Amino acid sequence: MTRIIAFALGLAAAAPIVANAQATAPREPRSCQQLHEEISKCETGMRGCDQRVIARLQAQCQRDEKRLPQVLGPTMDLNQKVTAQMLREREIAIHSSKQYVIDTIMKMRTECGYDDFCFLGWFELGGFAPQETEEQMQIFAEELMPVIARECGGKVELLARGLDLVA
Repeated sequence: MTRIIAFALGLAAAAPIVANAQATAPREPRSCQQLHEEISKCETGMRGCDQRVIARLQAQCQRDEKRLPQVLGPTMDLNQKVTAQMLREREIAIHSSKQYVIDTIMKMRTECGYDDFCFLGWFELGGFAPQETEEQMQIFAEELMPVIARECGGKVELLARGLDLVA
């Protein structure tokens, strides 16, 4: 059985899985930040003060504050040492069978909830020879990428760019 080893980083926008590494005090939802900005406008007498916007943002802020702990998951101390086990548990470091790697990447896509999904695999890890890294990348490209592309609705073909220098 071939094992795939990849360090998964980056998703479309800030994914909840990656965002789990946060300070012990959860950050405030963007809607609440916007609410405070709007209230500040009103308090300082600015023209842009709109009570309808404030009412809408208050409702959104309340919904987001209830939802935020579910999205971000448990918090961690940023002074805590990051271990390989921690990366595996949070599914940031993905390694195992081909099917496990595919399932974990597709789980990220589902949990993010985005139509467009960008996955960045980092294969160059300390302790591996260049040949091992290249082999992992080749297996990923040939055997996993077609499955992932198919499950994501197809592969986007890029337009040819540049000059054709072959005569």
